[in-house]
Amino acid sequence: MSSLIVVERYTATLFKVAEEKGLIEIIKEDLRKIDDSFKKSEDLELFFELKSIPSAEKKDLLLQILNGLEVNEYTQNYFKLYLENLRFNYQIPHLAYVTFNNLYKESMGIKQGILYLSKPLSLDEEMLLTKKIGEKLGIKLELEIKVDTTLIDGSYLEIDGIVYEDNLKMRLANLKNWMKV
Repeated sequence: MSSLIVVERYTATLFKVAEEKGLIEIIKEDLRKIDDSFKKSEDLELFFELKSIPSAEKKDLLLQILNGLEVNEYTQNYFKLYLENLRFNYQIPHLAYVTFNNLYKESMGIKQGILYLSKPLSLDEEMLLTKKIGEKLGIKLELEIKVDTTLIDGSYLEIDGIVYEDNLKMRLANLKNWMKV
């Protein structure tokens, strides 16, 4: 079974427990701290990926990391489960954080989208645009904004597989089709 499938299953269970116990924000923050710690250390990647290092040593180091970060007991148990089932690898903290965060956003009704623009915006403009698009669509929205220099004066927005496109290239194509009629 792939790491992603295991993470999705384990994290869905962790999320349910966090909901029941009122610990969603705490566990989300725990997972963020752990992910940040692992991202910052190439040595951790090597340590956890080497098959020659016994599982007991890996478990001890992971517990030291978790204790040092002072994470919740449910978060600790979550990672212990990976170790006990010999499923822990260096990618697990990141996959767990992303998966938990996505479950959180879904539970809060927050949609995620990507907006491609022909030119960059300031942070204030990005926030205002995100708010306006969310209001227009009647949803809570988080946008990742990227610059795409191939767009000719316009935008390309994708939310949950639905594409909203408005750019000069598209308008010219529509005009060309209209003139053929």
